[in-house]
Amino acid sequence: SSSKVHLLDVDPPRWLIREGYLIRLTRRGAARYYFHLFNDLLLYSETSVKGFQLHRRMELRNYLHITNNPAAAAAAGSAGSAAYAIQIETTQKSFIVCCKDAAEQLAWLTDLETVRNRLEEDKLTNGEQQNEQHKNQHFVAPYVYIQI
Repeated sequence: SSSKVHLLDVDPPRWLIREGYLIRLTRRGAARYYFHLFNDLLLYSETSVKGFQLHRRMELRNYLHITNNPAAAAAAGSAGSAAYAIQIETTQKSFIVCCKDAAEQLAWLTDLETVRNRLEEDKLTNGEQQNEQHKNQHFVAPYVYIQI
């Protein structure tokens, strides 16, 4: 069964910041996923004829750490793209993605850091309010259907 929920219909408001394909490094090798970065959420999905098959959803409100990390990527065995690697850590997951070139890496790093900085500012101004009510639901952007 597939559940479809409006991704942007949440409080506090959510908006899409960046999307695109990145190579995620795993112990089993490299896998290409489509990433959606929102102001408080990171999704990565496999593409299919029906849209996107959600692989993982990561809440970013509690913790987000980003490192420009070619050494870790090289150790994970992605020689070609290792120079353009980013290590992303959340409370739920830590992983490495590789971008196709320096420009793409800079764009993702910049946006990830902007999200992190805004979330840190929100914590300071709003106290430790968490948006937990939607935690276990699967969200979908207005123009994207994610099959569960």
